Amino acid sequence: MQLSKRIPFALSLLICFTLNAAKAQADDGYYSYQTSSTMGDQDTYVTNSAVKIADRSHGTVVVASAPQWKVFAFNNRTKRICSFTSPRTFTGIGNKLATVTGGVTLYNIPLKPTSKTVLHGINAVELQTPKSFVDKQIKDKEHESADPRFVQSAQMLVAEKVTLPVEAATVLSRFYGVPLQRSMPLQFKYISCRGDLNTILLTSEMKPVKLTAADFEIPKGYKTVTDFTKLEDRPIIKGPPSRKIIETIKKI
Repeated sequence: MQLSKRIPFALSLLICFTLNAAKAQADDGYYSYQTSSTMGDQDTYVTNSAVKIADRSHGTVVVASAPQWKVFAFNNRTKRICSFTSPRTFTGIGNKLATVTGGVTLYNIPLKPTSKTVLHGINAVELQTPKSFVDKQIKDKEHESADPRFVQSAQMLVAEKVTLPVEAATVLSRFYGVPLQRSMPLQFKYISCRGDLNTILLTSEMKPVKLTAADFEIPKGYKTVTDFTKLEDRPIIKGPPSRKIIETIKKI
C-alpha cells in the first residue's frame, strides 16, 4: 500500500523536474555589442523566440518574446516600466530621429542587396538605396521640394546568417530607428541631401550564445509609466555618446 502511494508521488516529482528543466533549457542565440548615435552603447540578445536590448549606461531594457510578442521597456535604476501591445506599437526612437532627418522616419527607406562584406569579423550583406530613389531625391532637392536633411542615399549592413522573427526584427528597427530587415541589423549610414554623412547604428561585436527564458524575464513591482521617454530622468536624446560614431562629411 505504501509503495502504491509512493509511485504517484515520484511521478509528480518527475513531471515537475521535467517542466522546470524545459523552462531552463538553453536556446541558441546571438549577443551583439551595438552603438546607437542617439541612445549610446547597447547589449543586444536575440533568439528565434525573443529579443532583448539593454542600455549599458542608463539601465533601460527592452524585452519582447513569443508567443504574444508584447514589448516591455523598463529601467532598473528608476524602477519604472511601460508596455506596448505589439512590436508595431513600440515607439522606440524612430520618431525622434525624424527631427534629424527632416521629419522622415527611416523604417521604410527602400534598400536592395548589393554585395557581401565583413564587419569586425562578422559576415554581412550590404544593402543600398536603389538608383531610382537617389535620383528622385536629387531631383527633389534641385526643385527645392526636399528638406536638406532628407535622406539622399543610404547603406545598411545586416548579418548574413542571422535571420530574425519579424517581431524581433521590428523591435530592433523601432528601437534604433533603422529600416526593417529580417536579418540582424549591424550598421546603418545615410547621406543627407546637403551632403552630410550620418552613422545611426554600428555593431562592434557579435557572437553565438546560449540563452534561457530567465534572460528575458520581466521584473515585478516596478512603477508603470505611459511612455518610453518617461523611464529615465534624463532627456531621451542628448549629445553624442562617449563612443562617438556620428560622422559628418561636408562636400567642398
